[in-house]
Amino acid sequence: KEMAEKMFENLDVTESKDGNEIKFKTTTSKNKNGDINCKNCKVSMNITYTVQLPASVPLKIENSFGAITIPDYNGAVSLVSKFGSLTAGNLASIQKLEVEFGKANLKNINNANTSFKFSTVSIENMKGDNKINLSFCSSSRIAIDNDVTSLQLNESYSTVNLKPSSDFSGTYNIRTSFGSVTDRSNA
Repeated sequence: KEMAEKMFENLDVTESKDGNEIKFKTTTSKNKNGDINCKNCKVSMNITYTVQLPASVPLKIENSFGAITIPDYNGAVSLVSKFGSLTAGNLASIQKLEVEFGKANLKNINNANTSFKFSTVSIENMKGDNKINLSFCSSSRIAIDNDVTSLQLNESYSTVNLKPSSDFSGTYNIRTSFGSVTDRSNA
C-alpha cells in the first residue's frame, strides 16, 4: 500500500485550455517524494483517459508510451503515436497520422497522408487518394478497395503486403530501387 501511495504521489496530471483546444498531460517524477525502491517488486501503472465528444469536433491526439483507441470518427483527426499502439475504426477525415516505434491497426482510411516508422501496420480498407510513407516497417498489410483513386507508397527497408480487392479494376505503375515486387495474385 505504501508503494502504491508513493507512486500516486509521483503522478502529475495537468490540464490546460487554449481557445478551443483542451490538453491533458500526465508526467511522473521518480524522486518527488522519495525514491520508489523495491527489490524483487513488479510494478506497473496504467493511466487511461476516456474522452467523449461529438463526432464532428476535430480531434488531435499526441501520445507516447501508451495505446490510442478510437472508434469510427467522422470529424477531422490528427493522430501521433510514439512507442505505443493505435487502433482505429473508420476515419473519414485524416489530417495527420503518424506512428513511430509501435503498431497501427486501422479499419478504414480515406484520403490520408500517413507516416509509419519502425512499426507494424495493418490497414483493413483504403479508399480515395492516399500517400503512405513506411520506413523500417515489417509485416505491413494494406487492403486496397476498388474506390482507391490514387496511392503513392514510399517505403524504405520495409516489407509491405498490398491486397487489392477481388474486383479491383485500376491500373498501376510500380517503380522500385534496390527492392523487388512479387505478384501473388494467382497464388
